[in-house]
Amino acid sequence: MVLTATLNAKGVYYEMLNRHIRELVAKGETTVILENVLGQRYIGGGLNADVTITINGTPGQDLGAFMNGPAIIVHGNAQDGIGNTMNAGTIVVHGK
Repeated sequence: MVLTATLNAKGVYYEMLNRHIRELVAKGETTVILENVLGQRYIGGGLNADVTITINGTPGQDLGAFMNGPAIIVHGNAQDGIGNTMNAGTIVVHGK
């Protein structure tokens, strides 16, 4: 069963956004959609779950750092440091 949650990241500090993502994954969400992302760091960092995170916007540094298995799809541009020390998973960036 696919459980989908959507979060509006506009103006949300990166620590709070990542906390919300972890809470959703812990509750069994398999798809998390992030809207209005603008520079929030460490999205997907350290996650070890079968989850797909779709990002609409531009994530900050260290996207997917220390990640173990999730898939991250970015609809926008991304900064350097993507997948920094990532162990497993997929990161796709549909940007320039």
